[in-house]
Amino acid sequence: MPVLTPRLRGLASLVAVLVVVAAATALTDRWGWSLAMLAVLLGAVLLLGMDIRHRQQVGARDLRRLHELLQALEQREESRTHGLTELRAAIGEGTDRLAGLADVLRAEVDTAEERHRETTHRLGRLDYEPVNEVQALLQLLPRVADAPALPGVGGWALSAVTLLQLWDLVQLHRPTTVVECGSGSSTLWLAYAIREAGVGRVLALDHSRRYAEETRALLARHGLDTVAEVRHAPLEPVVVDGEERRWYRSAELAEVEQIDLLVVDGPPKATGPMARYPAV
Repeated sequence: MPVLTPRLRGLASLVAVLVVVAAATALTDRWGWSLAMLAVLLGAVLLLGMDIRHRQQVGARDLRRLHELLQALEQREESRTHGLTELRAAIGEGTDRLAGLADVLRAEVDTAEERHRETTHRLGRLDYEPVNEVQALLQLLPRVADAPALPGVGGWALSAVTLLQLWDLVQLHRPTTVVECGSGSSTLWLAYAIREAGVGRVLALDHSRRYAEETRALLARHGLDTVAEVRHAPLEPVVVDGEERRWYRSAELAEVEQIDLLVVDGPPKATGPMARYPAV
């Protein structure tokens, strides 16, 4: 039920009084007063109607303002929600970037630690390795006293300590067939060891045609090309333990039935991960 304001109640009371007065005046045959009262009553009714219409207009205007306010609030809430969504997306993207950066930093730290360990290991070896190399060379050189100029050892080539061990293995076991993966100065020393043993041959494989030719020329200068042979064997796919890798072309060893000594000094790791694993 609508609530009447004091103003409306006053106007309603005035109208009721005027109706009563007009009725009483009409009953006393005072038509002039009755008409006057009716005119006043009509005016009061008009005023009451105008007041009601005005209040309706004010109410409608307030309702529009309230609707506009609600729309503004909805837009603000929508904007806030959109902003929160963008913020969450930016936070997620930032988190992903931070995670990627953390992975990179961890990899860099691991690499630095690995380099530090390797450097420490090499520095530690400097205490005794040069002495061992010199001692091994002093034992090797007299065994090839009549040889022309010898290539350097160590670095990419096998060290003097390893060459001395190979020499002793050849003298001890006297292998008939020595197969070497990779060729170079080690091929020359193996050939000298085989010649000293008086039995066997060296068969070296090299994936590089240029290196193979250089080793052949080295053997020829030392007169050992009848003791050792270098074969160019390009790397080709081979399946090992269910994984495809690259290894020397097997056709180059087709006639070899037995390997008495296998020396794995190639291919270089630049040719692929675990480059020498297929030797197993």
